[in-house]
Order: sequence, then C-alpha cells, then structure tokens
Amino acid sequence: MKVAKLQKLVRTAKAFLSGLAEILIFFGYICPHNPFIGIENMRRTIVLLIYFIGYQLLAQAAAIVVQHYLHLEGDTATMVLVAASAAGSLLMGVHVVLMGDVPHHRRILSPGPAPLLPLCLLLMAAMGCWTNYLTEQMHLPDHHEELVRQLMRSPLGIVSVTLIAPVVEELVFRGAIQNALLRQWRFPEAAIGVAALLFGLVHGNPAQIPFAFLTGLVLGWVYFRTGSLLPCILMHLLNNGSSVVLFHLTGQRMDLTMAEQLGPAGALWTAVSGAAVTALCLYLIHRQTAPQGIPPEKEHPKNIQA
Repeated sequence: MKVAKLQKLVRTAKAFLSGLAEILIFFGYICPHNPFIGIENMRRTIVLLIYFIGYQLLAQAAAIVVQHYLHLEGDTATMVLVAASAAGSLLMGVHVVLMGDVPHHRRILSPGPAPLLPLCLLLMAAMGCWTNYLTEQMHLPDHHEELVRQLMRSPLGIVSVTLIAPVVEELVFRGAIQNALLRQWRFPEAAIGVAALLFGLVHGNPAQIPFAFLTGLVLGWVYFRTGSLLPCILMHLLNNGSSVVLFHLTGQRMDLTMAEQLGPAGALWTAVSGAAVTALCLYLIHRQTAPQGIPPEKEHPKNIQA
C-alpha cells in the first residue's frame, strides 16, 4: 500500500513538472517579449516554485520509503511525515539563501522605526478577524483538516508550523519570488499580487487559499514598503502561532466557526471591527514607510567577475 502511495506521488510530481514546463514553453513562444508573462521574466519564479515543491515531494517520498521498510504505523509514522515536511522546508530555506535569491543587504532583517513592528503585529491580528469570517462564509472544503490536526498535536509539528514555516515561506515568497518579479516588472502591484497568488495556491487547500492570498498581499506590501523580512516573518509567526493556541483552547476542535463561538452578531461585529483596525494600521504603516525600490540583482558565485 505504501509503495503504491510512493508511486502515485512520483507520478503526480512528474505530471506537475511536465505540465509546468509545457506552460512555460507555450507562453515563451507566443509572447517572448511580454513584460508580464514572457519566458525571460517568469523563468526564475517558475524555477523557484519547482524547487519549493520538489524539496517537499523528495522529503515526503523519503518518509514513505522509511515507513514502508521499517513498518511504521500510527504516531510514529506521523512523526516521520512531520519531520520530512520540516526537512523539506529547511532545505528550501537554505537553498534560496545560499543561491543568493534573497537579498543580503543590511535592512533585510531591520526592525524599522520603533512603532513599526507593533503596528504590523496588530495588523496581522486584525486581519485574522475579518479574513477568517470571510473564509467561513465561502463554505470551502477543507482537505487538510486531519493533516493540520496531526501537526498541531505534535511538538515537532508545532515547531514546524509556528517557526519553520513562517521563516522559510517568507524567505521564498517575499524574499526570493517577489524580489525576482520586482526586478522584472514595471508595476510592483503586479509582483506583489502574483507572489501572493502563488503563496495561496501552494497551500493546495480550498479552505486556506483565499486567506493565504489576502495575507500574502499584505505581507508583500509590508515587505515592499519596509525592505525588511523581519516584520513579515513575525506577522506570519503570529498568525500561525495563534492558530495553534486557539486549536488547543477550543479542545482541539477545528470545525468551530466564529458564529458558533461568538454568535452571528458577535462574529459580524468582530469582522467589521477587524476590518476597521486593518485599514487604520495600513494607513499608519504607509505614513511611516516608503517604497524601497527595486531590489538588487541576486549575487551568485557564477555571476561574480574575477
């Protein structure tokens, strides 16, 4: 059974990569000079996505092989999968740093002006109030509910969700992918939007995609305004960490809606209040920051002149 899972996983990976290659070739031929979808402009972004998904597939395939040959079941098998997922994420984080995809300038982890970090954290908390409400109104299927439940019950899973994922995903989607798009496109709004859309889609879960997309828009905007990944990482950490805390406070239930916990009127007022605080935080952050411009080209050993 586990060998069959591995074979299915490999087939899925091959189908995805071949389809991605066909799309790249198709758009490269029909519009090679288009500033938005030309092959030259999208190549690095697609390569980064392939690496991101590839590391996860490789780690999960290794976990399935270990489970099969060691005959692991139950909690032990789950721990192996969690460890593999964390390892895949760490490999991707190390990759984008060592390959120079993430800028190395001094402000990349700068806290910015004194009130900036508290405002960013308040922004993230306020966003959760209305984005969760909006997502619940869509009634989208949650295909990862059991997987997330297993992660949040495991100490290693909690570390992966609250620490590894925020750091690696911000390095990849804001530090690497958004930077690559900003260097190629004339409109930063397009780069932020596409990076956010990709961030939402890679979650692969209908119930998470809208929330991840909206969150990605705000994280991308904060990064563009500050030039620092530190606020984005802390905001991401707060979002994931609060999910873990709420999961345990509600008796490890993931099916509770805001309306069930606060009542329909309470949930609506919480969402409206959260939207108002979100708008206020965006305004204040906008006043305290300025666009940081186009990031420098990535530094790679083969690009350094002797």
